[in-house]
Amino acid sequence: LGVEAFEHLSEGKQSLLDLFVFGGCCGHKDLNSFKYGVIAMAAAWEESDQPPPVLLANKANDAVIQLSNDADSAADTDHQDWHWHFMAERKKELYGDTTVKCFPDTSNTRYQSHSYAATETITYHPLYVKHIDEICDGKVKPGENHLESNVKKGLECPSTLAELGAMSLYGVSVSWPYLREVQGDGAKLINLLDLTDLHCKLPIFCDHITVNPSLLLGPDSPLDQITIDRRPYMDEQLIFSLWTMIKAGDLLDLDLIISAMFAGAAKGWHQFTTEFAIGGPFDSLTAQEGSLLFIPSMNDANEGALGSFHVHVHYKPSSTTAMFSSHACS
Repeated sequence: LGVEAFEHLSEGKQSLLDLFVFGGCCGHKDLNSFKYGVIAMAAAWEESDQPPPVLLANKANDAVIQLSNDADSAADTDHQDWHWHFMAERKKELYGDTTVKCFPDTSNTRYQSHSYAATETITYHPLYVKHIDEICDGKVKPGENHLESNVKKGLECPSTLAELGAMSLYGVSVSWPYLREVQGDGAKLINLLDLTDLHCKLPIFCDHITVNPSLLLGPDSPLDQITIDRRPYMDEQLIFSLWTMIKAGDLLDLDLIISAMFAGAAKGWHQFTTEFAIGGPFDSLTAQEGSLLFIPSMNDANEGALGSFHVHVHYKPSSTTAMFSSHACS
């Protein structure tokens, strides 16, 4: 019966009923493109015969550092609170910044957490160096445990700092404004089909920065060449801190690493935006088809604990919240 009814429909209606279009989550596109950039930075050190970031070996594999058995340092669980109070006081005193937050949660897969962490570390680099010194000096038995030693190595490594600088610049020029565009102001959901121009522009923009990395720190660079949305950087203090570190010689070949980061990201954007390409699924839609389709720009409805519950109820409609909680905790 269904086949017969379908065959009696006009060709246009048949086409609409047969239509299937896939579009990927913009948050995951950004996350994956960022990862491509990080991989490219790692390759750039070897190709240029430059020293890579210092190896931060874990405790079991580190044959160089001799660890003490100082219980109050090895078992210290107060670093997060100490960090929060230290940074709150210093940021307010030195920068007038009263919006103190916890350090970005890079331990979980959160959109942009690594670019935010890189920006935080670069922007307030002197404070983090001082904070580690205070932690090491304030213990009953002064000195560094393995974790503190690794953090200090990273904060003193020019190659590590160069990578953090490149990641932070990618964040303020591409990643952060991109996610701001695709999420909108929260008043309404954004249709992925309306973001074709933005996604076509991303690899071109990244390729342009690859060839002209100094534009990102140029005082007179036009906005349309340093941010994807043509607006000022979302963190101006970062740029000042980078200039200070460049003058001090703290960053090893920053232009090289910026180019690598953006070149890798460009490959990622090409890889994860095929639905927007000329002749691709979105481009092939008729005006009528495009007006009838809505694809959310983000997969937020299926992310996190609430999203997991949403998916769980979709496939198990008779389930309860208690049953979901029990299943999630098992």
